[in-house]
Amino acid sequence: MKLRSGGKVPSTAVSTRSGFGWDDPNPAFDPDQQNALICNESSGPRDFEAHWRNHLALSAELPVAGSHGSYDGYCVGWPLPATTWHFKPGKSPLQLVGHAYESVTPLPWAHDMRAHIGGPLLTVEDDMHGSLSILPCASKAVEFFDTGKTSNATCPGAPIPPAA
Repeated sequence: MKLRSGGKVPSTAVSTRSGFGWDDPNPAFDPDQQNALICNESSGPRDFEAHWRNHLALSAELPVAGSHGSYDGYCVGWPLPATTWHFKPGKSPLQLVGHAYESVTPLPWAHDMRAHIGGPLLTVEDDMHGSLSILPCASKAVEFFDTGKTSNATCPGAPIPPAA
C-alpha cells in the first residue's frame, strides 16, 4: 500500500491494542452485546418522533429529572421488535446479586426477579453499579461458578461517601 506522502506501509504493520476498543479480542464491555440485550427486550419506541414526544411529556411532568433518562431513546432505529420474556423457576442452581443502594439496577428489581425465578440473593451493601469485581465478596459470586454453592449473604461493598 502506498501512502499519500509517497511512503509505504509495511505489510506486517504492528498495531497496538487500545484497551476497550473494537480491536480488543476480549473486551470487558461489549457495546454490541449491550445494544442487543437492551433493545431486544425494550418495549420503548423505535422511531425518533415517538421517543421525542415521550421525552417532552416526561420533562413536562417531572421538570427536575424527567429529561435525564439515560436509556430513553437508546433503541431508536433498532430493527427488531421486543421479545417478551416469561420467566419461571427452573431446576438448576442460580445465584442472584444485587447492590443495596444503587440506581442503575435497583435492589427491588433483584427481589422481583427472585420472586419470578427463585434463587438466593447475595446483597452488596453499596451504591455502586458493577462494583462486585473489585470487592472481596466477589469470591462468593465466583464460588457459585466454581462449586454451585449459593449465598443469601450480605457483604460490605464499596464505601459510601458520608453525607454533606
